[in-house]
This record gives sequence, C-alpha cells and structure tokens, in this order.
Amino acid sequence: MIANTFKIVICLFFLNIYIIPETFAKINKFYHSKDEISNYFLGSILFDAKKPNDAIIYLDKVNNNMTNYSLFNQKYVETLINLKKFNKAFSHLKKVDNEKLNFYEFNLLLGVQAFKNKNFNLAKKYFKKMGQEKTYTDLLQMNLDLFLLSWTFVGLNNEEMAYKMINYSGDELKSLKLIQNTLVDCAFNSENKIKSFNSLIGSKSTASDFSRYNFFLASVFLHNDDVNSAKKTLILAKEKNPNNLLINQALEDLKNEKKSKIKNKYNCQNIDHNIAELFYIVSNIYSSEENYTKSNFYLNISQYLNPNFDSNKTLLAENLMLLEQYDSAFKEYSHIKNIGNKYFWHAIKNKAFIVEETKSLEKSIIFLEKEFKNISEPGYKILYDLANFYRAGEQYESAIELYTKILKLVDDNNSITSQVYFKRGSCYEQLKKHDLADKDLKKSLTLSPDSAYVLNYLAYSWLERRINIEESIDMLEKANKLKKNDPYIIDSLGWGMYLIKEYQKAEKLLREAVEMVPQEAVVIDHYGDVLWKMNRNLQAIYSWKYAYNLKDADENVKNSIRKKLIFGVQD
Repeated sequence: MIANTFKIVICLFFLNIYIIPETFAKINKFYHSKDEISNYFLGSILFDAKKPNDAIIYLDKVNNNMTNYSLFNQKYVETLINLKKFNKAFSHLKKVDNEKLNFYEFNLLLGVQAFKNKNFNLAKKYFKKMGQEKTYTDLLQMNLDLFLLSWTFVGLNNEEMAYKMINYSGDELKSLKLIQNTLVDCAFNSENKIKSFNSLIGSKSTASDFSRYNFFLASVFLHNDDVNSAKKTLILAKEKNPNNLLINQALEDLKNEKKSKIKNKYNCQNIDHNIAELFYIVSNIYSSEENYTKSNFYLNISQYLNPNFDSNKTLLAENLMLLEQYDSAFKEYSHIKNIGNKYFWHAIKNKAFIVEETKSLEKSIIFLEKEFKNISEPGYKILYDLANFYRAGEQYESAIELYTKILKLVDDNNSITSQVYFKRGSCYEQLKKHDLADKDLKKSLTLSPDSAYVLNYLAYSWLERRINIEESIDMLEKANKLKKNDPYIIDSLGWGMYLIKEYQKAEKLLREAVEMVPQEAVVIDHYGDVLWKMNRNLQAIYSWKYAYNLKDADENVKNSIRKKLIFGVQD
C-alpha cells in the first residue's frame, strides 16, 4: 500500500511540473491552486484505477470549481452513480452549464430523472440530445437513445412511435430489440403479451439466454391472478435451467404463498420497471465484455428505477469481485443473502471466496462452517460446495465425509455424481489410499467417459506410481484430443513418453507445456529430467534451478531437485 501511494505521489509530482500547467493553460482561463489540480489528478488516477470509494474523496474537494470541464464532470458523475449517490449526482448536474457541456452522461442521467418523475416530454428532450453526441463508437451507446425514446413514447401513450423507435435501431442488436418489443407489448397490455413472452423465451440464439423472462411471464400471470399458469411456467423453466437462482427462488416463494414478492419485483404496467430492465440488459452486455465499471454504472441506474428487483444485485456483486473491490462486494452479498433461501448459500459462498482472497483459505473455511450451522436441512449442492472448500484447504478427511453423504443423496443419473466421485477419489489419492482413489476415479469415468480432467488425473496418478503406463498414455492421448492446448494434460503425456524412454517426443511435449505455464515448478522439473536424459546437462541444471526458485514450488519438488542438482537423474 505504501509503495502504491509513493508511485501516485511521484506521478503527481511530474504531472504538476510538466503536464498540469500546460493542460490547464489551454482549457481554462481561470486560476486553479496546486492543491485543486493535485486533488483532481489524484482523483482521476484513482478513478482510472477503478477505486470509486477513494476517487470520490479527492473529486469532492474540487467539484465546485471544475464544473466547466467535461472530463471532470464525466468522471465525477460516473463515480457518484457507482457509489449509488444519485441525489448528489443530480445536484451536481444542475450546476453544469448544459449549453457549454452537452455530454452523454449529462443527458442520460437528467433524462432518467425526468422519466422517473413522469415528465416524459422533458425526458424525451434529454434522450434526443444523447443521440446527437457523435464522439462515441460503442454500438450500445449509438442505439441506447432509441430504446429510451421508445419508453418515453410508451409514457406518452403513443404506441406507434414506441414500436417505431425500437425498430430504428440496428439489426446487430436483434436480441435486445426482441426483448424490448415484448416488454412494450406488455406495457400496452396487448392481447399478444403472453404470446410475445412465450416467443421470446422460445427464441433460439447462441448469443442470448432468455430464460430470465420465464420469471417475467410468471409475474404477468400472477398480476392476472393466474397462479397455476405462473407455477407451470416456473416449473418448466427450472427443468431447463435447474441452477437459475431467480427461477428457483420464485418457485419457493410461490410454494410458500409469497406471490407478492414476485409481483413486486416486476410489473409490466409499471413503466419504471420496464426501462429498469433495459438498463439491466445493457449492464449485462458490458459485464460480458469485461467492462465491469461501465456495467455497474448502468446496473445502478436500473436499481434506481426499480429498487424492488433485488435479485439483480448478484450481477453488481460479481462485477465488484472481478474489480477486486472486495469490501463493497462483501456488503452487497450481505444484502443478497436475505433475498431468500436460494440466494442465501450463493451469497455465503461468495463471501467465503472474498475472505479467502483478503485473509486466508483457513479463515474462509471457518467462516463457511459458521454459516453452514445456520442451515437446518442443507441440500446436496450446499454439501458439495463445503466439501470443495475442505478439499482446497487440504482437509481431505472432512471433504471425503461430505462427498460420501452426497453420494447417499444422489443417484448415478445426477449431473453432479461423476464429479463427486472424481473429487472424493482425488482426496483419497492425496491421502495415499490408492485402492479407494482408483475405484472412485474409475467410477467417475464410467459415468463420464469423456472427462479429460479425470482421465488426466487417474493416468498421471498411475504414472507417478509407475503402473499401467501404456494404458495411462492411451488415456492421456484421449484427454489431449478432448482438451487441446491444456498444459497440464500435455505435461502428463510428456511425462508418460519420458517413462517409456521416448525422449524426443517427451522433450517436444514438455517444452510446449513449459512455454504455456512458465511458472509451474512441476512442469519445469519434468522438462529438466528429459533434458538430462538427452545429455543436455547444463540446460537441465538451469531448468531445475529455475523451478526450485519459483515462489509456489512445492517442498517435495524442491527436495527432489536438491538431489538432482548433486547426482543428476537417478533411475
């Protein structure tokens, strides 16, 4: 932390001396103190580093004197939105001279505010001005104004223009247009609204997953007091998407006669809920493109328009984790766990990952065990997650106990069963209980014969024990075809070739693996062994020394290398 702060201070020093005076001389006739300039640039650096909680401290200090700068306004407003400070963002925008600074976010946010206040003509004015901004090349930004304008026409009860605006957008956004047309059908209470939702849900697209809209359709049925159709919709959706949290929670709520929870999340007669969904979709698209900051910007707008759709916070929390904003992500998951039973464990599991990242795996397991005690009847999926944490923490006996419990709850047809046998087998293997390990790993392959990683694990285990070598190589060649360019499978296959003294083939494979994972000590150690056998002793010694000095090198590997550095490879 001290080192990073020092880098920022040095950076600011050079900015103050060489860049800042020239930059501000060009863009502003007014004088700014060095403190103001330093605060602005420090805030900008932290903004670019995706640290909104830190950036706002410095940007706040200069917001009264820099409203004439478009770049400052964009960064300041985006930071406020990502911190969910909407009132403060709107207050700041009121101070900005709209005639001089006609920037995209300005018109977007004031349009959203006007829309929420049901001033659809004013919203339309701002959204139109968004479309006049020509400095962006982003496909979504180029078309977002059209979708937003469509909803202003819905608000103005102009059905013809509402549909026309959607269809003005480019064909590249075909899926988004399909969703918007369906929601507009529902907003106008069209006779075709149920048909539209069913067509949307049944649409086949490799780029889009429309399963979410089963929940929307169920909500429409519930608003029409058709509980049976809602239940049928959700049951069919679960069969196709068994791990969908939104669907599973809705089914549980319906079972517990909490249909109001579903109805409150989405009501297609509430125009704010529909435009909120538009912003959620935009957020999802940016997240899939790994633009997590922009994704959160639009997701927070979605939440502002429809705070009842708390399930959407899962995307926000995931984005924050990927941005390594762990404190903020932890807080979001603390809210998410209260949505319902189906969300509870999802939130707890992710909080445990955060504890692992910020503290240690050991503390993560302690945290998870504490929360686990609060679950009266944990299902096999929860047991599986906890077992995996034990396995990662090398608590193999505890993991085996849970995997064994799971196998009593599921049959061979369950999609999870082969993985349970694989992971229990790997635990037995770590404990040197090879007969039990082989039995489980073979069972896993019986259930999933094309599982490349199980093939690799069992074959490599045999190679290490110098048994079934020919069979192992056959299995590894199959795994290599199933998972091309996997460095660990290539390493295993190379090691198999080494053991049958096919050194030329082994060297080629192991060199390929080393090039793919140059920080993997075991792979480099293997490469050193084959170099030694090919009488390239100096290269072998260099490889061993390199592997020995790697930060994550296992102690067993180091012990082996120590001997080889003295005696070479001893068969």
